[in-house]
Amino acid sequence: MPRNRTKRRIGNIVRELRSTRGLSRHQLAILTGTHAQTIGSLEREQQQPSLDVAMRISAAFDRQVQEVFFWIETPGPHENP
Repeated sequence: MPRNRTKRRIGNIVRELRSTRGLSRHQLAILTGTHAQTIGSLEREQQQPSLDVAMRISAAFDRQVQEVFFWIETPGPHENP
């Protein structure tokens, strides 16, 4: 019997925080010791952050990790939206 499973992915508000602070992706990358491509991929939710990267980005915005990165649940294939 198949189980109805909710899928989870990690969402974030990196783009919103970066824009509010007037930072480019490159500037945020320098502040966090990452690459601008990494920042872009995270903003588009094409890449999931490591715990280390999530903590560095959150610290750059003086926020707790769970304020910047959070679970987004989507219905599984056998669940109603």
